[in-house]
Formats: sequence, C-alpha cells, structure tokens
Amino acid sequence: KTPGYKSFIMNTKIKSLFALAGTVVFFSILVIIARAAVSEVSPMLLLFIRMFVAAVAFLPFLLKSKVWQKPKINNLILVSLLSTINLVFFIWGIQYTSASTSQLIYAAQPILAIIVGTYIYKQKYSSLSIIGVLLGLAGLGIIIIHSAVDKGETIAGGIVGNIAVTIAMLGWFWYIMLSKKLSKYFSPTEIASVSVFVSLVISVVLLFLQTVLNPIHIV
Repeated sequence: KTPGYKSFIMNTKIKSLFALAGTVVFFSILVIIARAAVSEVSPMLLLFIRMFVAAVAFLPFLLKSKVWQKPKINNLILVSLLSTINLVFFIWGIQYTSASTSQLIYAAQPILAIIVGTYIYKQKYSSLSIIGVLLGLAGLGIIIIHSAVDKGETIAGGIVGNIAVTIAMLGWFWYIMLSKKLSKYFSPTEIASVSVFVSLVISVVLLFLQTVLNPIHIV
C-alpha cells in the first residue's frame, strides 16, 4: 500500500476520533438539557418540537436530492425506525433515571461495536483500540461517580428509566451499524434527512395518542 493511502487512512481515523469525541460532548450536554426539559414539558411534545425544527432544517436537502426516488429507500426508512426508537425511548426514559446513568449506558456503545464487529462482521481491532475504549469508559465512569458523590446524588436511576434508555441506546447502536451499509446508496445528508422525517411522523402519531389518552399532561 502506498504512503498516500496510509496517510488517507490515518487522517480518516483521526477525523473519526474527533467526531466521536464531539458526539460524546454534544450528547452529554443534550442529556442534561433533556433531563431538565422533561420535568416541565411532555416528553412527546418535546420530541415533536425537536423533530419539527430538524425537519425544517433538512427539508431543502431532502427536496433537492429527491431521495424518495432512489432505490433502497424502503430499506433506509426501515433502518431509520431504529433512530426513532432511540429518540422516543430516550426522551421518555430520561425522566425516570438520572442523567449520569444514561451517559454510562450510552458509553457502552464502543464495547458493543467491538463485540459485534468481531463476532458478526469478523473485523479485527488492535489491542491499542480496545485499551483506548476501556480507558475512555473508565474515565467517564470516574468523572460521573465523582460528580454524583460531590452532589450527594445516586447514579443508579430507576429500573424503568434504565431499561428505556438501554433500549434507546441499542436502537441508536444498530441504526449506526446498519446505516453504514446504506451509505453506498445514500449520502450522509440523505440518511439524516430520512431519519428526521420518519421520526417526525412517529412523533406526530405519539403526540396525538398522548393528547387523546392523557390531554391534561401535555405541558
């Protein structure tokens, strides 16, 4: 393999690490905001507002690409439901658990990626990658536990909330894994756009059902 190819692979890995780090930081902030918001607003209303804003932002890209005319669109819609599972179960479950616990649950994704990659996709990971993931999880755990102890809070959370957030994490994990296979047919923007609009439709249905079944607690 040429030096140029090796340099390209190295740059790709570095960009991936920065993207992962950025995702972790963004998610940590989002968890805190969501945990505070669901105590004031209905989870389904909050989800609808979030997806409506995202849909408005992605609408120009969706119309420009005409993604609905492409082959494999049905596959993409089905995979996007996994992203919706993540959003729905997270926004509902976070009210029954702590923000610290939810972060620990989502932090298990790199371990799952290594396990699934090794035994299902037959990928090989270097010892350095595995050690890095374990150190990252350990560091996150120490920070969360230390923060919780200082504030006199528990990081256990409720069993119902923990199960819901775990389902959300698994939905997001498999969405990432399966959407990678569809990246040969769709651009990242198209994948994100379809995911947003699928989640918007589901959020409308759930908000309607909540309005009918429990109209008093919408806000």
